[in-house]
Amino acid sequence: MTRTEPRGLLALALSALAITAACGSDSDDTPSADSTASVGETTERAASATTAAPAPSTTAGTVAETTASPATTTSSATDTAADASEAGRMVDVTDVLGTQEISITDDGLFALDEYTGLTLVALGAPPENANAFLGDDAAVAIMENAGVTVSQIGRAEPSIEAIANARPDLIVGTGHPNSINVADLLGEVSPVVLTDFQQPWDEQMRVLATVTGTGARAQQLVDLIDAKIEQTAESVRSAGVEGSTISIIVDYGVQTVAFGPDTLAGTLVEQVGLTRPASEGTAASAAQDASLGPFIAVSDETLVDHDADIVIGPVGKFAPASINDNILRNSGGDAIAAAPDADVWNANTPLAAYWILTDIERIVSGSADDTLIPDDVAAVWEELTQ
Repeated sequence: MTRTEPRGLLALALSALAITAACGSDSDDTPSADSTASVGETTERAASATTAAPAPSTTAGTVAETTASPATTTSSATDTAADASEAGRMVDVTDVLGTQEISITDDGLFALDEYTGLTLVALGAPPENANAFLGDDAAVAIMENAGVTVSQIGRAEPSIEAIANARPDLIVGTGHPNSINVADLLGEVSPVVLTDFQQPWDEQMRVLATVTGTGARAQQLVDLIDAKIEQTAESVRSAGVEGSTISIIVDYGVQTVAFGPDTLAGTLVEQVGLTRPASEGTAASAAQDASLGPFIAVSDETLVDHDADIVIGPVGKFAPASINDNILRNSGGDAIAAAPDADVWNANTPLAAYWILTDIERIVSGSADDTLIPDDVAAVWEELTQ
């Protein structure tokens, strides 16, 4: 395997902010090369974690407009046959490490993280094994339901030995520093493809689709999310809140941050016709220290600058506050307030995009207290992958 055109590692390096998800505990779980049973547990974040927030989510990306209803976007036998004929063909793939030639396969896949594993399941090419270190319970539940062996194989870096024992045909993951650091060693086990997790979810998905021969399914998912964006935009218009400001602030305990315009949620709210206060706009984001990635630091002194017509304070496993200070202290007093699931809102997957859009529909339609919860994962996944 020869790589060419090497690229610099992720510009932001994600510093301490991006490493939070790596603070799971070590495990003796070793994936089996032949087993498809679900044996893993989700990784819990180490109590000693000192970082500000989970790895940054990124923008949703711009996709072609469509008027198709999400309910009518399904996989056809023709699409499946077309994808199946791709197996074994060699393709050039560029990832965070450079460019390499890969033999297309949807068998023997090892996903280095939950985001990658979940996306592969959505593409109809579930990995045989997946490493759980991001603490994404929703992704783990979906993968286990799909028969993926989910394990914890390393606190800071994926265990080379555990991956080698699984005898994968292809190793895939997001270009998290933990994976990049051992890429050369992983390459001695099997070809390795690492997507750039600063890219939009759909761009990362298309890289995975290229190496698994599932391009038709990838386009279906893009079209479905695009239709969901249009549907949500119509809900915004119908509710008479088009152009209203929306603030998204989450308290991770050691750091309170606003979701900047380059996060998945930040992009989606603007695509459906909402706007951000200046404190959460492009200029504010550009002025941030690079260690925060796409997030914007919020302090008690600057909190008032984040007042908006709609205030979102996501809560979850990694943001356990009962309700966000942005909601409690909103000076207007009459803002629409909601506290959706922080862990999904911070993710960068097709599931997260669909989930966030569903939440926005409910929030603007008068059901701000009825945003999706972890128990809704199976139902949302069924809508997304029907």
